[in-house]
Parts: sequence; C-alpha cells; structure tokens
Amino acid sequence: MTVHRKANIYAPRCYRHVIGPAHISSSKDELISARANCSVYRTWLDAPNYGETTLYSVGEYRDLISVEDERPMFVERIVVTDTSRIDSLLATPL
Repeated sequence: MTVHRKANIYAPRCYRHVIGPAHISSSKDELISARANCSVYRTWLDAPNYGETTLYSVGEYRDLISVEDERPMFVERIVVTDTSRIDSLLATPL
C-alpha cells in the first residue's frame, strides 16, 4: 500500500456519489438484503480541465445489513457496475 501511495500520482479530482432510495430485497432474522442504484460523477480540480464534471460510473449497490439492538451495520457491500469501461486508473473505491 505504501508503494501505491508514493508511486502513483493522480491529478486532483473530486468524486460525488448519488445514491437512489434503497429497496429491501429480503429480510430474515436480523439480516436485511437491500439494493440501491448509484451514479458517480468526477470533477477535475486542476488545469486544463478545472471544473469539468463527467459521469464516471453507473451501477448498483447490493448490501447485506445486520440489525442488532436496533443498530444497523453493514456486513457486506457489493458494487455492480453497468459501466463496462473505466477511463482512468480506479484509485478511489466506488
């Protein structure tokens, strides 16, 4: 991980995740399965593309949530992308 942080230099950019309403797929005991659509936008923060925003990825979050003592906790999150090509190195998790 240290090599990754020091060897790879990325142009400054900002990612914004837009997540739609969650739909509960199933609920059993203290486990809930839910899905939510998502889109990720990327905005460049350096020249020459400063302020340019593009749609980076579209897909779905598939979550498994445990509810114990009325406290929901993520057990698992799987990201399934509809986007088949990512145009640059994926340095930030979706």
